[in-house]
Amino acid sequence: MQVDAATLVIRGRDDRERVIRLSDDTRVRRFRDTITANDLAMHDRVVIIGSPTADGHIDAQFIRVLPQSPTRTRGR
Repeated sequence: MQVDAATLVIRGRDDRERVIRLSDDTRVRRFRDTITANDLAMHDRVVIIGSPTADGHIDAQFIRVLPQSPTRTRGR
């Protein structure tokens, strides 16, 4: 994940990179807290709600940071 003032670049489940455009109206939430895009970390899992653009990007309206998956361990 890469973040700058206007864009977020994420890698989807299909291993393709997607460019997400951010605006002053984009809301970012972690649990109940409102955060900024700059608070996002490299391995955060996110859900993006927005509109696709003609050039293949997404104009984000809302970004939800998902809880981290619990680490699975195998028994002996």
